Amino acid sequence: MLGFQKSFTYLFLFCCAIVYGISIFFFTGTGDAGDSVLHFLYAKYAPVQPNLYLDQWAKPFFTLIASPFAQLGFNGIKAFNCLLNLGSIYLVIQSAKQFSLKNSVVAGITLFAMPLVYSLSFSGLTEPLFAFASILSIYFIQKQQNWRAALIISFLPFIRSEGLLIIGVIALYFCLIKEFKYILGLLVGHIIYSIVGVFALGDLFWLFTSNPYAKLSSTYGEGTLTHFAEKIIYVVGLPIYILFILGLLTQIIRIIRNRSNRSFNYLIILTFLIFFIAHTLFWYFGVFNSMGLIRVFICVVPLMALIALSGFNALMQLIPNRRKKLKLTFKALLITFIFIFPFLKNPAAINWNKDLSLSVDQILVEELLKENVYLKNNAECMLYAHPYISLVADKNHFNPKIRKELNIKNLENMSDVSYVIWDNWFSVVEQGITKEVVLSHSNLKQIATLSKELNGRIAEIILFKVN
Repeated sequence: MLGFQKSFTYLFLFCCAIVYGISIFFFTGTGDAGDSVLHFLYAKYAPVQPNLYLDQWAKPFFTLIASPFAQLGFNGIKAFNCLLNLGSIYLVIQSAKQFSLKNSVVAGITLFAMPLVYSLSFSGLTEPLFAFASILSIYFIQKQQNWRAALIISFLPFIRSEGLLIIGVIALYFCLIKEFKYILGLLVGHIIYSIVGVFALGDLFWLFTSNPYAKLSSTYGEGTLTHFAEKIIYVVGLPIYILFILGLLTQIIRIIRNRSNRSFNYLIILTFLIFFIAHTLFWYFGVFNSMGLIRVFICVVPLMALIALSGFNALMQLIPNRRKKLKLTFKALLITFIFIFPFLKNPAAINWNKDLSLSVDQILVEELLKENVYLKNNAECMLYAHPYISLVADKNHFNPKIRKELNIKNLENMSDVSYVIWDNWFSVVEQGITKEVVLSHSNLKQIATLSKELNGRIAEIILFKVN
């Protein structure tokens, strides 16, 4: 029986890999037109500009690990995140076994079938690496390899800032099991990067003095306390959401009855709840530059898959063991529903044309550069805000001799700039440069204007030549 489960696990992972590969080949989307592309650009150009390895917005450890894959182009970074997801699927299955949860493979199926997890696998975002590192550390803790776990966790804040939350939870766990020495391991990441900062930046405390999120405000506003509770369904899909809620309730009942697994409570339940509560409060109070993005929960989807498995098993227990055919049929139908839900047409499923394809503004960027091929691979300096332009034009996004940010300061001094490209999203939202501001500059000659509407969104892009 164990041999069959092992073979089925590897067969399932192989099938997942095939599906990921087909999606990379047939879909050109980047998962996100902003952060996804920017993380790719940081990873791509870090070898020629080593200072990018220490950019705190880009996340130093993510940039370091992703950099080799980014040299293969954007498909390389997609493959990187897909490989991480495959690793997370495997570790979720193994962790379910360690926690003595039945139907462990269902946890892997659940993780693969989460709609937002699938669609953002094909991106340059940091969440998949964070999710993989988190479940890997939990896997090591369950195997009594606490030093390995502590070292991995210590680098989580350099993948995403939420790593500080995980460090806190695991430090508490080590205290509860009276293994205080492993808390030192949780500090290794900060110690190493602080020392690197001394030699590279001349600042021992650079992790604190240059952290872009260390402020009690946000340029993106604030939201409601129920925001994430209402939106998580779009991360995992309806059937998994129901199983997840059932799993949480099941674990709470077991805790009340003192029949629960203590390590599962702390490593899975408590970690998720701390993560959820923290992000809810960040968005509600509008602090730490929170944007209320639901994709942040991809960081903890392995934990959610294990909780959902607990709910799945609770449902199975409602059917008496003597009704084997009924139980087997119900299990097969439920697994099938979980698996096919992301591919059905509904608000919480994958929208193939929108989620895995280029956004309307990216399409305009490609059209503009196709019609003006001289903009590609030239040494003339350009002024623009949209990161996808750097990807398509193959320009070093961080070299001020080749590309500068479209902002008020640079608009006032364009002595070394040849072209300006304005768009109605990144230029306006990120830099506050409206079309009227650009048009007010008499030394700019308008060469091309493109506009397009897609999926209810109107995009516009304008190319100017500097006189």
